[in-house]
Formats: sequence, structure tokens, C-alpha cells
Amino acid sequence: MPNYTQSPILRDICSDKVSTGPRQITIKINSICNLKCEFCSAQSSLINNNPSRNIMPLSLIKKIIEDAIELSSIKSITISAEGETSLHPGILQMIDFIKKKGLFLQINSNLTFDKDLLRLGFAKADKFLVNMCAHDENVYSKQCHPSSNKAFRNLIDNLKLFSALHRVRGKPEIELNCVVTRYNYSYLKAMIEFADSLNISRLRFVALGPAPETTKLLVSENKFNEFKEFIKNNSCKYKVKMRVTEYIGAKANNTPQLNSCFS
Repeated sequence: MPNYTQSPILRDICSDKVSTGPRQITIKINSICNLKCEFCSAQSSLINNNPSRNIMPLSLIKKIIEDAIELSSIKSITISAEGETSLHPGILQMIDFIKKKGLFLQINSNLTFDKDLLRLGFAKADKFLVNMCAHDENVYSKQCHPSSNKAFRNLIDNLKLFSALHRVRGKPEIELNCVVTRYNYSYLKAMIEFADSLNISRLRFVALGPAPETTKLLVSENKFNEFKEFIKNNSCKYKVKMRVTEYIGAKANNTPQLNSCFS
């Protein structure tokens, strides 16, 4: 006889709980950023010289989470943004609120902050998805235009800190998200070595969606396919798990569209 209690929906019905909500939700909490990544759909000066600066109230974020918990057996929350999550004034209270609910927490971030209080708070997360277009400071600055000359060094320091923390206690998992452009293409193999040296869990390479505004950033299709072939043939040589996401962002009607940092 089948064990119907293995089905989450049937299990909820048997416990008089209606299964109407998601198991995981992503909340975009703000649109403020300290970077101006040229490939970013929200912050790039190539398409938007005056990006919005919106902040979702902490009270609303808490209500969304509480409603999701009430509607379903939700297990995971992802905190993301059309900017940088660490710039939300309520980010530390948000992290504490989510973890006290016993939920898995992923934070999408560029990890360029330098405040110890933020490091202590972020250390409670279970996973980071990190926007990192290059491990070389000059290439990084050319593409991301940080507002502070310390941003890149902070990113490297935070990666080393959280990577060491992962080795000790098994979390947070770190996944790097690298948008491929003609500026960083020749550094991609070295980026793999860098990620491997820090015991980064995952490394994702994302192809930039073609649009009129992104022409100067695009790597040729042949070069991108060559890199895909390299990953296919050499992935077993590295500890870091890698994947390549093909063109994201191009719309059928040719409306200009760039990538989100966390596509």
C-alpha cells in the first residue's frame, strides 16, 4: 500500500492544513546599490542614468514572511534586491527574524561591505549568491564602477572570511555569479582557480543578453562556446561546481534588456 504521508500536500490535508503557499520565496528588499555594473538591468548607466532608490519597509518584509509561513510549510527565504541587500537599514533585524523562524536563509549580495556588525549578521546566513564579475581588481572596477576604492578588497576579505567559516561549520555555502563580458573573458579560467583556492561551493557563468546597449560588452558566440567546451572538458579537475547559463535578458521584441546581477 502506498505511503501517502510522503506527499507534502496530502500530509497537510491529513493535518487539516491547506497547502496553498510556496516552499521558498524571494523578496527583493531595495533598489539601492554601491556599484554601477554595466551589465546590470537595474543600475547600469548604459540604460539608466537615474535608477530608483526604493526601500521596502521592514514591517512589510516581516508580514510577507509571516503570511508565507501561515499559508504553507515554507522552508527557505532568499533576500535579494535590484541593488545591494546590505544597504537596507533593517537587514540585520531581517536576518535575525528569519533565522528565529527556523528558515533556511540565502542572501544575494556583492559582499563589498566593511562593517564588522554586518559581517556578524551575514554569518548567520545559510548561503550567499555573490555578484562577482572578476577576481582582478582592475577588471572588476572597469565593469562595476564601485563608489568606494575599498569595495573590491572588502569583497575579497569577506569571501575569505565566509569561506573559512564554511570550512569550520559547514555554512554558509557560497555561489559566485559571474556575468561574462569581453572585458573579463580572458580572466575566466583564472577566476576558476581563484574560486577553487577559496573552496567556493559553486561558480556560475552567465552569458550577457544581447541588446543595443550591451554591444560593447558582448563576447563573441564562438568564444563563449569555446569556454563552455573548456568547462565541459575540465570541470572534473576542480573542486568548485560550475555551470554555464546561456543568454539571459534578450527579449523577443528586442526591447533593451541587461542582466540582473543575480539572473
